[in-house]
Amino acid sequence: MDLQERLLKRLLALKESQSLRDIDVADMVGVSKAVWGNWKTRGRVSKDGVVLIEKNMPNLMTVGPELDDARMRGAKVNVISYVMAGEFDPAVDPYPPGDSGEEPLSCPVPHSEHAFALRVRGSSMTAPYGRSYPEGCYIFVEPLKRSPVTGDRIIAKLAESDEVTFKCYMYEDGRQWLKPLNPQHPPIHEEFRVLGTVIGKWEPE
Repeated sequence: MDLQERLLKRLLALKESQSLRDIDVADMVGVSKAVWGNWKTRGRVSKDGVVLIEKNMPNLMTVGPELDDARMRGAKVNVISYVMAGEFDPAVDPYPPGDSGEEPLSCPVPHSEHAFALRVRGSSMTAPYGRSYPEGCYIFVEPLKRSPVTGDRIIAKLAESDEVTFKCYMYEDGRQWLKPLNPQHPPIHEEFRVLGTVIGKWEPE
């Protein structure tokens, strides 16, 4: 599988994990819906598409081959604590033991062997409309994806407090910051380190 085929595979995985429409993906890349449809038909992005993705979606260029060989959806991942998420290093321990006392969960989207789940705490990511992450739901995190673009839901570790938090990644005017979906919570402008990107969620009935 060459780069053009891998990039299409990554775009399709992103579309599914974020419940995006075809036009949404096309807009993110910077092409028309017709061009995006042509890529899907051909099974690969064009050479011009590679250039646009490198410019507009650089995180897709930096994903390692581990994600291209990701396990099929439905494979179980461990539920871990926020403390463990902040200390987790996939290069050292690809299968972190769950210390939350909860059973592993089936992840509905393709992921690497390093993926894990967290239980959402607090109301900062409970949105008044659109996609929401209420307290108690579970999010699936891919720690190999640490180069987010604006709007991605991420897990980050704050530099000043070492707190691990779940927020939207924002990048504007050369600065990055963290945005809650709940307007009653303030944004975070202190320095942080990206621990992984959220690729899906599950809400218990």
